[in-house]
Amino acid sequence: MEAQCVVLLFYARSCPFSCLAAPHFNALPRAFPAIKMAAVNAMTYQSFNTQYGIAGVPTVILFHNGRAVAKFNDSEYTLKHFARFIQRFTGIKPAEKMFVSSEDFGGPVPSRLVRETDYVLALAWLVILAACALAVSQSNGWRTLVEAVQNTWREAQAHHEHTE
Repeated sequence: MEAQCVVLLFYARSCPFSCLAAPHFNALPRAFPAIKMAAVNAMTYQSFNTQYGIAGVPTVILFHNGRAVAKFNDSEYTLKHFARFIQRFTGIKPAEKMFVSSEDFGGPVPSRLVRETDYVLALAWLVILAACALAVSQSNGWRTLVEAVQNTWREAQAHHEHTE
């Protein structure tokens, strides 16, 4: 099982929890040199989110022979918890090098929070607002309101013409 295992982190540079998990994930290759580690920016490669059922970030999934076999479900994203997760599903014990160094904060997974604009989310909100506007414009309540405003406007114009 050891040679075909891959641990994959789904993260977002704009997620504070991903940034907190990053140095701990970056330290994992020293603790488990026989296991490959990789990371995917879930905001950039959103098709993977659907493919692997990623609902939030950070998410860690363990793969064996290309198939997802376990998802990390702990709320603490620390080296110790990651190591416990990997050992539980692979049987591989971590090496003695179980520490987070200052270099782990530099990458490869970034630990600095970056503000990003989620254009897909903005587009989704526009579609929702357009659908709501369409539904409201076709409702009986909207028609009644428009007719009431039009009648009031006509009465105000008619009253204004008589006073002149």
